[in-house]
Amino acid sequence: MDDQTRWLSSEELGAALGIAAASAKRLAFRRNWGRKAGNDGRTRVAVPLDRLPPERPASDSHRDVPGDVASDVAPSVIEDTTAAVTVLTRHIERLEREHDEVTTKLAAIEAERDVERRRVIDLTAETAIASALRITVEVLKETVATDKQRIVELRAERDRWQEEASRRLSVWEKLFRRRG
Repeated sequence: MDDQTRWLSSEELGAALGIAAASAKRLAFRRNWGRKAGNDGRTRVAVPLDRLPPERPASDSHRDVPGDVASDVAPSVIEDTTAAVTVLTRHIERLEREHDEVTTKLAAIEAERDVERRRVIDLTAETAIASALRITVEVLKETVATDKQRIVELRAERDRWQEEASRRLSVWEKLFRRRG
């Protein structure tokens, strides 16, 4: 065995690192650690020693497992845990209230945004109508100017015809006065 590595199964690696065997297997694959078949038929992985936690001394092997008996947990730890849970519960409740407030404000802002969008659409339509009306006014102004010019021309023609009629009438009047 190499002095820098230790050959472990996925289960052993998982136990040493405090992770599941499947996670240990994926870790070994990602790290590209060497693999070989063991005598028991299971695959062994060459794990660098610096990746493993330090081994416990043999005197620790019969140590009591904390939490297996209710009396293993000191009352002060229970009180500290209860206090921490209480503080965290209050914090969560405060965050939930803030979330509700922010959600309400967001809904109001979105509603206001929708109103403003409708207003922009209305103003855009009004702008288009105003532009069309400006064009119509310009066309009507040109039409009025043309009509005024035509009126001036028609009056001039009327006056010319009236003068012509007066002149012809006076010729006829002279003729009738002489005969009469």
